[in-house]
Amino acid sequence: MANDGVWGAAIPAQNGGTTINFKVVGTDNTNASSTSPGSGNYLYTVSDLLTEATIVSA
Repeated sequence: MANDGVWGAAIPAQNGGTTINFKVVGTDNTNASSTSPGSGNYLYTVSDLLTEATIVSA
């Protein structure tokens, strides 16, 4: 819900083995912003061990 003081985001689903690179940018109501990490990107690789059947039975 917007303006609830809680930040959120969604990264679209990706195939197993895909490496995701991202950074987080926050901007306040005075247009000041901050980026994390300060340089480079966060990254993770989607596990190719998870299947729809694995998730449904979790």
